[in-house]
Amino acid sequence: KNHRACLAALAQFVLRRVRKEYVCLCHGHFPIPSSPPRFLEAPLREVVDEEWGTWTSVVDRSGRRARTGVCAVEHLVSPDGEKFSL
Repeated sequence: KNHRACLAALAQFVLRRVRKEYVCLCHGHFPIPSSPPRFLEAPLREVVDEEWGTWTSVVDRSGRRARTGVCAVEHLVSPDGEKFSL
């Protein structure tokens, strides 16, 4: 709510002390980790869809370093047979 708090929060992100949790829907069946968490490490860049106002992350050598731990995976199949992972 103030400038000092904003800088303190930003510092936590820069120092990579913030833990975030995500739910991700993926095309295809992602391998289930044999001993969770399975870590994915790749540089990511954000891409914005101007029409929809949404964004996604893509692997890009010029992107920012990212490390994500996958703790659990569920496999889904749509009525038309398309595979997804959650």
